[in-house]
Amino acid sequence: AYYFPTFGRIAGVEVIKGPAAIANGPYTIGGAINMLSTPIPTQTFGGRIVQELAENNGYRTHANVGGSTAHFGWLVEGHTQATDGFGEIDRASNSAGFDKDDLMLKFRANSDAGAAVYQQVDLKFLYAEEDSDQSYIGLTDRDFKRDSDRRYGLTREDNMSNRVKSASVGYLVDTDAFSVHTQAYYQEYKRNWNKVDSINDRSISNTISCANTGSSCGSLGSQSEAQAILDGSAAATVNVKANLRNYRSHGIQSKFATDLDWGRVQHGLEIGARYHEDREGRDQHVDQYVQGVDGSFRFTGVRTPEAKRSKTAKATSLYVTDDLKVGRLTLSPGVRVEDYRIGNNPDERETLFGLGAHYQLHGYLSLLAGVHQGFTPTSTAGTDAEEALNYEAGFRYLDDRLSAEVIGFYSDYQNLIGTCTASTGANCIVGDQFDGGAVDVRGVESQIKYQLIKSPGFSVPVGLTYTWTDSEFQTAFNNSFFGEVEKGDEVPSIPKHQAT
Repeated sequence: AYYFPTFGRIAGVEVIKGPAAIANGPYTIGGAINMLSTPIPTQTFGGRIVQELAENNGYRTHANVGGSTAHFGWLVEGHTQATDGFGEIDRASNSAGFDKDDLMLKFRANSDAGAAVYQQVDLKFLYAEEDSDQSYIGLTDRDFKRDSDRRYGLTREDNMSNRVKSASVGYLVDTDAFSVHTQAYYQEYKRNWNKVDSINDRSISNTISCANTGSSCGSLGSQSEAQAILDGSAAATVNVKANLRNYRSHGIQSKFATDLDWGRVQHGLEIGARYHEDREGRDQHVDQYVQGVDGSFRFTGVRTPEAKRSKTAKATSLYVTDDLKVGRLTLSPGVRVEDYRIGNNPDERETLFGLGAHYQLHGYLSLLAGVHQGFTPTSTAGTDAEEALNYEAGFRYLDDRLSAEVIGFYSDYQNLIGTCTASTGANCIVGDQFDGGAVDVRGVESQIKYQLIKSPGFSVPVGLTYTWTDSEFQTAFNNSFFGEVEKGDEVPSIPKHQAT
């Protein structure tokens, strides 16, 4: 949906991977990322302000203030960020930058902290909007070498504008025997992506190819004429597509947790359920502009409807996990059931299993292993869901100053999905998904961190993270997304080496 929380206001990140991903879904192959918003201060009154200034008239302001009493808490947070951008648009008064604003409110009411039945209600509201004068169009080889910050004047109408509204309410009941946490949520997201779609009825890739090599010119004329159109010294008809979309999602979820002792076995049982609905509405159209030989750019008044449709989805999810501890060994089995329907597709049900194991060799060193089923639903008719069986094993070391881990992983994909986006460059319709067949992905991830200096008021941590990944298609096929694939080919866009 093109919405991602503004990261400048995020207080922390949880990465949930391996068999633990079974508790989160419906995407369970690569795990889950949980972004934590700013918490309500625990003190009576407190706050924080961050002010940054940057080149190109850039700035970022992040401020929050709030407080807590014995039975009430509140937080008000604002985040605004803007820049003129580094690009310079030919013959245009607008910049190539962006402007983003976020406002968040949080409220909490709770019973006495020591109550036998502790109760807490949380409210959260968020409003955010963005206006970005961004474009998909790059530069020809010649122009990039001359000035990589240049943008063609015919992209002056390219703009991403969006707005998000969300609200959630949570209710927690916590006793010595169990806890139940229930949340209801609602979110609206609206965005419009205006961008150049074609020039003289030729695609952008055709236009750049024509100006670069003289190929795929068609109605653009010759190589020099295509370059002149991009320079603004030749007349052309430019179609600007408005990808207007509205998204709405809402649901309710609840989690029950309890600790049980059965003889020598300690259990940490958790049961969760969610009902979720979402909807996407598209109302796309194409506006026709003409560029004059003097570089002028005007709307002709011709607007052509391009796509108007909606799609809905419903899902009911249930998971059960348990942490069974026997001495130094912890086993973590889990099962997840997804009942869902996307659009007019038939109802689907997926049952997924996972099992993790952790063994503490001594106070510092532990061994771990896990296996879990991975799943990604698809809404494209004729395309299978993505499924994989994922394995991992390794060790972790943790003491007061040193932490290290080495984990080997192997993912056995029964079917890999490729999703068409505007940035993949494939000859496909954005949003469509394609089967990639059986794929093997294997590798090793490792990290080491050490506190060179560690004192109550001062520390110097250093760290190294390295991941090696190898991938292979197990079948040969040909489609418009992946292209022609031979058995043994590497999966595109997966780096073999990553280091930080």
